[in-house]
Amino acid sequence: MTDPGEEWRADVDPFVDRLRDFYVSGRFPLDYSAESLRHLESAFVDRFVPGADPSFTESVVAYLGETLRRLSGGEWEWDTQADVPVVVPGTHVGPGVIVPTLLMGQAVQTRAGTIFTEVADRLPALPSQPAAPERPGSVHPLLADWLADRAAKWSDWAADTGHTWDFSVDSLDALEALVLRRTPTLADFTAPTNTDFVQGAAWYLGEVGRRHRATTWQYHEDPLGYELSGDAWANTPYISQPGPDAHSLIPLSTLRVAVKTATPGTTRTRFAWLTA
Repeated sequence: MTDPGEEWRADVDPFVDRLRDFYVSGRFPLDYSAESLRHLESAFVDRFVPGADPSFTESVVAYLGETLRRLSGGEWEWDTQADVPVVVPGTHVGPGVIVPTLLMGQAVQTRAGTIFTEVADRLPALPSQPAAPERPGSVHPLLADWLADRAAKWSDWAADTGHTWDFSVDSLDALEALVLRRTPTLADFTAPTNTDFVQGAAWYLGEVGRRHRATTWQYHEDPLGYELSGDAWANTPYISQPGPDAHSLIPLSTLRVAVKTATPGTTRTRFAWLTA
């Protein structure tokens, strides 16, 4: 059985990207600060209509919770009884959980404009932490090996699909349809027997980005893993554009979300986050 908490943790960064690119669009920085929560609450209350845009609500849950997770030194968990993601603060904060959906309900009900920031302001300062590992500028050897392996297996992968692939943006619809047909559920998508197929699909998606959106393959290793560092971009190949306004995409996560939502066009929509 798929762990909903694991699913949510993998989706947080893509959901925050969606909030940044589609809903905030530069109106205020999403820098995971307490101040950003003040702007977020105002934008959320102004836009929220019950049931009208679940993607927007989901994106706000992700950013609100991720900001409070970072400020509290905590972790994402899944409340199986309420069936919602929650943040468990670090031990220096004390017992208890933070429920982003509950805070959002209070924000809409009270329209106070201060619900999110009050929670952030009550959090004690984080204990001293070791610096996070820097992302290397050169190609990581694990990435180099993965890229070489995928390139070597490309002809066989393509032949096995029975489709002619031209690395065009338009071909992403066919890629998504293939992934949904071969791995219709998350259990299929993560099954060891489908690893080679899924990795090949992720490589193809990334290569389309590299050829048409001026991205480069990136990889950074984090021995702590997401549970300790909170970095969902670590230990998996992703593509990134250059410059201060760069956008990035994790091909594997993008395809995973397409399977999870089973909504045609999901892959193309997420690809559109990259600046043309």
